[in-house]
Amino acid sequence: MRPLLSAMSTCFRALMSWMAVACSTAITPRAPSQGYITPEACADTLAAVPVSSAQRDSLSPLSLTRTPDYFLATLSRELQGGFGGVYRASAVTETKAATLPPPTVILLQDTALAPQHVAALLARLQAYYGSAFSAESIQLRPARWSFAQLDDWRRYLTARVLVGAMPPQVDVDEVRNRVVFVVPDTDVAGAIRTRLGVLNIPCGLVEVRVSAPRPGAVNHRPDALDTER
Repeated sequence: MRPLLSAMSTCFRALMSWMAVACSTAITPRAPSQGYITPEACADTLAAVPVSSAQRDSLSPLSLTRTPDYFLATLSRELQGGFGGVYRASAVTETKAATLPPPTVILLQDTALAPQHVAALLARLQAYYGSAFSAESIQLRPARWSFAQLDDWRRYLTARVLVGAMPPQVDVDEVRNRVVFVVPDTDVAGAIRTRLGVLNIPCGLVEVRVSAPRPGAVNHRPDALDTER
């Protein structure tokens, strides 16, 4: 009888040890953020992560200024397909012959969008941009983020990533499908990257670009499409 009890006791202790290891593994907290990661270091296959409900409650109010970004964000929220933006491709990288006119690129999260929904989108873009928009040569490209999602993240981050007396220019870059902070020097860029790292933002969402501020970088002229650079 004693050998049996001893064997049962040994099995019980082994089972308890295994459960302790399993439970400690299950409740191990997620590793802390590794800080800001450049978009180039992120996988292209990552899914879009919208702002959370808690983050949305803290967003700054929607601007009532009828800028192109306001129009594009509204379009993205109202129409199907996850509209991510529109721009004119450069002739060098997008066409086989330089003599061909560069196509107009439309970003969609759902590139298999039904033709009637695509037609509705083209009609809205044509009405807004007028002669600057041509539907003769259209390319649909997959987008990770919709313009509405990027606009939400832009509004969320702008209020939390302010450095010094001169705030950075913050824009939604349709061509690269991300939020861009344009800063004048590497010191400001480093400070912004540090603050972004603390916020634990989705990988690939934000680019910090050191460049002289570009006139109209945030409020584009309503009669002009962005061009791939």
